[in-house]
Parts: sequence; C-alpha cells; structure tokens
Amino acid sequence: MWVGLLCPIEEVRVYGYLTNTSIKFMAVIEDGEDRRQPIRESEIRGLFANVHNLFVEFTLNPFSQLRSKISSERFDQGVEKSVRIYNETLASSSASKAGDAVSWM
Repeated sequence: MWVGLLCPIEEVRVYGYLTNTSIKFMAVIEDGEDRRQPIRESEIRGLFANVHNLFVEFTLNPFSQLRSKISSERFDQGVEKSVRIYNETLASSSASKAGDAVSWM
C-alpha cells in the first residue's frame, strides 16, 4: 500500500510504503537544484512495487530466514537495478534537474 510523502527534511524527502503484512519500506530522495520541482510519485510507486516484489520473492524462498536481515545477493542486485531504472527515468525526463537521485545502501 502506497503511503506517500512522509516528510521533507532539509535537502531530502522521505517516502513510505507499507505492505499488507506490515512490512515498511522507506526511500530518502535528495532534492534537485529546483526544490519547487515536484517529484513524480508514479515513478516512486513503481520503485516501491519492484522492491516489494523482490521482498516477496525473498520470503518465498524456503531457506530464507524471516524477520532477520536480508542477506541475498539476488535481492540486492534487484534493488540496485530498480534504483538504476528509477534514476535513468529521472535523467531522461525533460523536467528533471540535477539531483533527485536515489541510491541503494
């Protein structure tokens, strides 16, 4: 379930996503040079949906340990790919300025 913008903090905006099973995802997105430029929430929703699907795949693995730190190379690579696609979408957008980038830690 999409939660949306949780709060702006200095040069970043924090977005949230909550699953039906109460798993919470958060994205911290840096503001671009033009802070009045709205971030397109449809792309953030897509990012969260991809991460949610990756999480579901991880939990469906009978060897994964639930309620512990996710230590899956496939999950990490999938999130990195989703973040890269999100950033490329921003870069290709004509309204996008420098910044507004997401990174995976």
